[in-house]
Amino acid sequence: MTSVLDTKASMLSTRTVLLRLVTIISFSLTTSGCAIFTIDTMHNQPLGPNPAQETRATMNVAGDDLYYGKFIGIALSGGGSRAANFSAAVMFELDEQLQLLDKATAISSVSGSSLPAAYYGLYGRDTSRWNRDEVRTQMKKDFEERWIWSWFLPQNALRYWTTNFSRSDIMKDVLDSNLYHGSTFANMSSGRPHVLINSTSLALGKKFIFSNEKFKKDLNSRIDTYPVANAVMASSAFPGAFHDMTLYKYAASQGTSQEQEYEHLIDGGPFDNLGVTTLFKMANSLPKTGIKETKCLLFVVDAYPYPMKPMYIHTADTRSFIDYFVDSNIAAASDALLSVRRSDLLDELNVGFKDFDSNNEPFHLVSPDDEILLDDDDKIYCGVWHIGLPRLLSPDFQKYAMQGGIPEDRINELATIVNSIPTRYKLTGTDKDGKEITADKLQEYLFTAARYLVNYDRDKNGKSVLEDVREWLGSHDHPQSGWLEESP
Repeated sequence: MTSVLDTKASMLSTRTVLLRLVTIISFSLTTSGCAIFTIDTMHNQPLGPNPAQETRATMNVAGDDLYYGKFIGIALSGGGSRAANFSAAVMFELDEQLQLLDKATAISSVSGSSLPAAYYGLYGRDTSRWNRDEVRTQMKKDFEERWIWSWFLPQNALRYWTTNFSRSDIMKDVLDSNLYHGSTFANMSSGRPHVLINSTSLALGKKFIFSNEKFKKDLNSRIDTYPVANAVMASSAFPGAFHDMTLYKYAASQGTSQEQEYEHLIDGGPFDNLGVTTLFKMANSLPKTGIKETKCLLFVVDAYPYPMKPMYIHTADTRSFIDYFVDSNIAAASDALLSVRRSDLLDELNVGFKDFDSNNEPFHLVSPDDEILLDDDDKIYCGVWHIGLPRLLSPDFQKYAMQGGIPEDRINELATIVNSIPTRYKLTGTDKDGKEITADKLQEYLFTAARYLVNYDRDKNGKSVLEDVREWLGSHDHPQSGWLEESP
């Protein structure tokens, strides 16, 4: 006969049991003064006698990296799973309409967009992995849930509470097991486009680019043996949600007795949440290497949201299950904190976003020949196509979309929903009535948004931006039609 105690125990939910377990472990370890042991979570190896293998992760630009003398950069912004899916969707659209991924000199990613950027860097030449269906399957995954459950794996629980193994290391393992499968930068074959993943140095507050040059100069280390998942996690490690990711700084000379130093990295957003400054640096180096009068065009894929409806307005408690481990609102707050820096960068690109109801110009060429120009401050000027979610809310864009056959209520619904998807490592959101939308449906909204923005946007003269770009690419191109005939 079942006892009363057994009956009560069976009624406890799995969630309650796990939360109590965490509380007990935390209290026990805190009060016992448990020692913390350092283990190798860094995984970067020192330079050795053998040269490192060439990879896509290089800042050096040679003549062969240019498309008929043109520097083409693709900047992918941060924004969790919203950015991961939107960036992937825009990459597919630009490639299908302009064959751009074969022509681009470099892809520069930050935070959430580093997931598809690294995925493309590894599998871009493998059509069984880099195709819409497969990429959508991978980017739709709920990485947060996988992360939470991974905390309770015996090997993770022991290391988390007794060593320097952190929340970021747990998420890194989740990303690796789902996306990258133990791949290192050596698995990113050389050639264009280069793939540069960006993070921020915690100590210096400066940009840290995962590149062969940065590893060699600052760390005396090699990047070809470094795990790709570690770089993606470092690019995504926003303080408060994740711990910093750590790298060894090896002594320049062998046999020195100096104390070991480390580089601690956090999310790339605090320095540049758009990924454009890395592309500036690469293009700016061209005249110094003897490559002059190079034409330059940047595609800035911006997943920054401009929400039209307040979150949690009818909710007394904003916490969910994950908030018992880490405050999920920290990622949403980061969007607001990083917005000023984002606005400054867009102003420098001459496509500054002021507010959703102004007729902002998404496409800008700096001169008839669109050459890289250097002034006394060594500043670079490039043409820019800004492909951003807030653009969907602009009256002029909505006018163009309706001219393309998109119903007004459809574009309004789409614009409102995609601009309200929070910055999480899962796709979550609600409709205008507060009803939860599935991850499948949210992903469809993001991919549709990418299709509309690429195919229906126009410049200040009312001309298709796709046609502007095709003319800029030159007569040696024979692209397919840029206008969609089918309805969404």
